[in-house]
Amino acid sequence: MLSLLQYVVRNRFAGLVVVLFAAGMWAGVQYLEYVEFEVTRCFLWAGLRPTLSAHVKLKLLERSLAAAANVEQCWSALESTARSLGYSHMTARIAGRQLATARDRPRNCAFWQMRLNLPGEDYVNITQSGVSGERPVLLIPFVELVSRVLPGKLIELEAAPVPLPAQSAPRNSSTRTVISSDCAAPSVNPATAS
Repeated sequence: MLSLLQYVVRNRFAGLVVVLFAAGMWAGVQYLEYVEFEVTRCFLWAGLRPTLSAHVKLKLLERSLAAAANVEQCWSALESTARSLGYSHMTARIAGRQLATARDRPRNCAFWQMRLNLPGEDYVNITQSGVSGERPVLLIPFVELVSRVLPGKLIELEAAPVPLPAQSAPRNSSTRTVISSDCAAPSVNPATAS
């Protein structure tokens, strides 16, 4: 390759030489029929692209969980990512609430199931159907992300102050008498206090 690059720099017809060399290399690889080259080609087209796409989905899940303002948004992010990664069914208990994806298959045809226990009694359960025809991807990275991000987010949501419902401004009282909270103390009237 270095000699070809040196040749390209010095010669005007170098482009033709490089094209001929690449064509000869491709024909040689095809003629030798090495299994490694076939597997590499399959991996690049059938394996690498879906894996990269799944990693992008996991990154988006992490961002969605970090931005979630309540348990419903956490569940929505988990559910949509699980569906896009090819998981058949998911159930969970998050912050004491039972949640589940819609079942589109009978209960007795599970192929495999994985349970992620979270702090307290919370969990995430993923079930894959053997008849669904879906190819689930990146189960372990999904579980690791959920176990790393979700417990902290639930603690954050639990500690967040609950906003009070909007109310109209309180009216000022027209009462002029102030009553002390101490039962033994007499009432104080600001108009007559000295």
